Amino acid sequence: MLVEWQLQFNNLSESDSFQLEKRIKPEEAFGCLCLLLTKSFPNKRINTVMQNLLNEYLDEKIKFLFVLDTSDSAELHLSEEKDDYTVSLPVNFAQQLRNDYLSEMQKMVRLASLIKDKYPERPPDDRQDFKLRATALEADFLISFQKLVLSEGLEVIFTPAKEEIIERFPNGIGSLPQALRGGFPFSSDYDWASYFKEENKQN
Repeated sequence: MLVEWQLQFNNLSESDSFQLEKRIKPEEAFGCLCLLLTKSFPNKRINTVMQNLLNEYLDEKIKFLFVLDTSDSAELHLSEEKDDYTVSLPVNFAQQLRNDYLSEMQKMVRLASLIKDKYPERPPDDRQDFKLRATALEADFLISFQKLVLSEGLEVIFTPAKEEIIERFPNGIGSLPQALRGGFPFSSDYDWASYFKEENKQN
């Protein structure tokens, strides 16, 4: 599966083209990643929040602010303006996805969590809790990704920042206080054996 993902992201190579009409639009790369995390990622919690994000995207409820800055500091994120569902999307998002798809997936999961929780509409005093939930879901994603890598006989070395998130939330959403766990399907023990058995049948 990881090899297939890598090939899919490499197919975005036209984003490097000097011919404007041949470039992959950043919002198209955004939709591609939404779809992958909704349909292919083996974690029901992630699938649920990503489906919501994909629906918002397809229904054009999400607005895009295209960031012309192509440096590493330009990254996918949600505007914190009240009632504003605007996603800041670097114009070179397709290239960023090719270079480090794991980090872009992680950012997408965080974005999906905040949008599912209607973060822009929340009063300032409540926002910290929803940021905490988004970080816990990032941990859920990273833990599942690690299991996926190991199941394919590969090795993953996380950055210190990613390791810190896992240390803070070793059970992902399950590490949160009970009051903050609502709204996600209960799937702390994913049936990995059945999942990969089914994947092998299809391949």
